[in-house]
Amino acid sequence: MNNMVSQPQLRILTWLNGYSSSLEKAWDVTRELSLPGISEGLGVVRSALNMPLKGLEQNGHLLKRMAHVVGGGSRRRQVYHITDTGREIVDNSVLSDLKESTTFKIFGTSPNLVDIFGRHEELSDCAKLLSNHSIIISGMPGIGKSAMVRSLCHSLSQKKTIRWATANEFTDYRQICQMWSFAGEMPSNLESITDLICSQDDEILVLDDYHLIDKRHLFSVNQMLNGYLERGKSKIIVITREMSVSLSEFKHFKMGPLDLESCCEMLGQDISLEVRTKIAESLGCHPLALNLYQPEFKIPEESSNVRDYVENIVLKNLNDNQKSNVSLLSIEPVAVDPNRCISNDNIDTFDTQGLLKWGENNRCEMQYLVRNVTRTNLSSSEKDMLHENLSNYWFENGETNEERDLYLYHLSKSNKNKFVETVEGDFEQIVDSSSNVIAVIVETLLQNHPTDKELRYIASKVSVHRSEPQELKQHLGFLDGIKRLEMDFKLAELEGRKEDCQNLANELIEVQSVSGKNRLLLSLISQIMDDRLPRESVRIEGLENVTTYLDMLDFSEPDKKRQALLVAVSVIRYSIALGEHNLESADNIMQSLIKLGSDRDPVVLSLETKLAIHQLDNDSKTIEEVCNLVEANTKLIDNLLLAESLKLRLVESLIGLDKSKAVKLFSQIQPPSIFGRSKPALRYSARWWLQNSEIDSQNMRSSLRESIVNYREAGCSNAAKRLESKFHALI
Repeated sequence: MNNMVSQPQLRILTWLNGYSSSLEKAWDVTRELSLPGISEGLGVVRSALNMPLKGLEQNGHLLKRMAHVVGGGSRRRQVYHITDTGREIVDNSVLSDLKESTTFKIFGTSPNLVDIFGRHEELSDCAKLLSNHSIIISGMPGIGKSAMVRSLCHSLSQKKTIRWATANEFTDYRQICQMWSFAGEMPSNLESITDLICSQDDEILVLDDYHLIDKRHLFSVNQMLNGYLERGKSKIIVITREMSVSLSEFKHFKMGPLDLESCCEMLGQDISLEVRTKIAESLGCHPLALNLYQPEFKIPEESSNVRDYVENIVLKNLNDNQKSNVSLLSIEPVAVDPNRCISNDNIDTFDTQGLLKWGENNRCEMQYLVRNVTRTNLSSSEKDMLHENLSNYWFENGETNEERDLYLYHLSKSNKNKFVETVEGDFEQIVDSSSNVIAVIVETLLQNHPTDKELRYIASKVSVHRSEPQELKQHLGFLDGIKRLEMDFKLAELEGRKEDCQNLANELIEVQSVSGKNRLLLSLISQIMDDRLPRESVRIEGLENVTTYLDMLDFSEPDKKRQALLVAVSVIRYSIALGEHNLESADNIMQSLIKLGSDRDPVVLSLETKLAIHQLDNDSKTIEEVCNLVEANTKLIDNLLLAESLKLRLVESLIGLDKSKAVKLFSQIQPPSIFGRSKPALRYSARWWLQNSEIDSQNMRSSLRESIVNYREAGCSNAAKRLESKFHALI
């Protein structure tokens, strides 16, 4: 039965056979069933599919219809489905299936598995290198690096776990590890992350598009990779355009052009071998350039290079509206949702012509060859206008954090002052979700405005948020006044310089407004009260400082703020009373708060919960009683961080009384990553990671290090030092 179809037709049927017949009547179908998807999957130019598809349709081995392609724009397109007779042909063939094996999985953001022509020798050489070394694979854009590594990983996935990360202009080491999809909560500190991934089994870690990583994040990414290379058991594959001297310990493999015979195969059988040879040779046997070729194009001149071909042939074929949209899509910094981007109406046209590169979650961007040529040909004024158009578009249409980041990126390129104003007005929310993005944008702006104090201040705050003291130091010399004092204080906290922190805090108190002074004093008091490990008491000198700071509070604020201040002071005094086992005083404070609100007020509920846990610690309540009370009260507290902190406090008590119950409760509380980087959130994070070190012994080193860093960043230097002793004993 195989004789009924040609080899190209059999490859098409084998590709389509990987998809269920249920899709034949579906409104939304996967892009892999459209002409561009089949072309990409089989590694041939789209025109090479025309004759084989027509023959298969005429013989009843496949059918075509119009359907909406998921992620492929708003218009319907032709899609293809294999028939029962087509499936029978595949079942009786010896051609290996092109679809993924269901037994093995590649974690992360890997591209789809596609059939590749040639490269057999390169695949073999890379596999040999990888058996003993981590490797860098470099080569021109579009030469086929990712496709070859994806094919290599497909064969390796039967023996090893594969993790794939694809970088972009904003990627930092944290995003890389998130894409690698390690199980469990991911720490934020660079060394903690390195400890974590070094403790994993023997795996293959892939980092694609390494060359896109901005220099703002490149040093820390290289630190992670080199640190892992020294201590980790797994091998790393870095895919990039050029060899990086920063990764000198990696073995280097450079990919060249595809061999001529394979290029001719890519162009299909309906063009004479002589013409195919001429096309391939004129385009330097460059796979992506060949994929852009269409029958209506003139044959490139022998002297033509790939850039000339893209500029003078591929893009010349577009109308003015399409060219404008190519420019708009080319200056987007990352892949976008095709259904929501400004070029939505042209997505299906661009995809049909092979101009788009597709990634995770059906995101798309211009093929790098097209993008680079387009960007190079734009004048400064044209780029400014495009950035302004995109800034306006994403301001009006952006809904997600990613789309807000696109708005901020284009705003920074078109209106620096408005960008600064926007970021300063909503700094905490923006930086909590997008610190890696803002860090890159601000660093880029500083290249053209190195003495801009507002930019330096934003860059300083981003460095503090990301716990990057070395980055912070680069900006301090440009700051003055209260902003310089504030950042000096933050740096002292990051570096754990306790005496300097106290001196700088006293200076800051003197220059604050009444509200600012009270907020700072309450923050300092909370730091002192929490600057201890679980089940430990506040130090005597700490309590003396608390008393001093309480006396410095200014109650001259308006009634509403004054009442909030009184409540905050009552909560502090309640904690002191519990620490001194003065339950009578604690009860008096509780009753006074009930009179201000009710016995179901969240503040009262939190104090009641703290009392119950205190009684558990002192054997005056049973585990069951306290667990029931904590569960009931935290359900009524609408402040999630406060509620989860109370549950964590119970875990800290249970860990020495009933570890199995502690482990179960710990698995149910929220991880610290959802709470941002405020001081209370950092203290929660420090405590969470400390408990994780006791529960997850395999990653104890990573968890302890993360806890230390978070305690230090939260200003809890005593707790950090206590843990450092434990950490050094461990290693």
